[in-house]
Amino acid sequence: MKEAKRKRTSEKRTITLLGKSIEYTLRRSDAINPMRIRITVKPGGEVFVSAHNRRPLKDIEEFLRREARFVIDAEARMKEKQPLPSVREYTDGMTLRLLGSEVTLHIVQGSRAFVTRTDGEVLCAVPDVTDAAAVEKAVEKWLAEQCRQTVMSILEEEYPRFTAMGAPRPTRVRFRVMTSRWGSNSGRTNALTFNTRLVEHTEEVIRYVVLHELCHYIHHDHSAEFYKLLESFDPERKKHERMLRQ
Repeated sequence: MKEAKRKRTSEKRTITLLGKSIEYTLRRSDAINPMRIRITVKPGGEVFVSAHNRRPLKDIEEFLRREARFVIDAEARMKEKQPLPSVREYTDGMTLRLLGSEVTLHIVQGSRAFVTRTDGEVLCAVPDVTDAAAVEKAVEKWLAEQCRQTVMSILEEEYPRFTAMGAPRPTRVRFRVMTSRWGSNSGRTNALTFNTRLVEHTEEVIRYVVLHELCHYIHHDHSAEFYKLLESFDPERKKHERMLRQ
């Protein structure tokens, strides 16, 4: 005799927890223990709730409200730990994302390694065009410098707005490839670190990341007060968070 097929459903829902609107995916199944409700927050901040098909929605929402602090903290933490693109091989004619635009990479032979940009193109010159490591090193160094220039310009513009609130001056600003974060603020040393992959995004998205880290000088957690402050500087912060996940 065939085993009865277990019914599974999935729907998007929204709930307000501690004054913050949280979107979550409710997954129901007969296979789940009727007595259990499970909350999972994935990299990128996606919230999933699993429950038995017969579990009333009222019970599920009451459980979420009891676990509100966990959900809000986990969502904020995992948004900063979303999976990011890994380093890729650079080839002639490929498309690069640069500050929100698509540009074509051209690799040519030259007496020394250098990279420059013209209208819609990035030109990489290396002594040996078959040396993939040399091409990667040259392009990565150039992209990191474009990221540094953009971030430092935004920092110079935005930081004075935080001094009146008692924000310390960054002791150091670092740039490197990170696999799970776009930026970080070391509360112990007041150093800022930014992912050089930010250079792929528009300046407005990069500005959001800079503002996010500067707001941590005032609020060291991801409380409602933190997001209220962040949204006072960037009213479209939810849009920019979504753009980072694309």
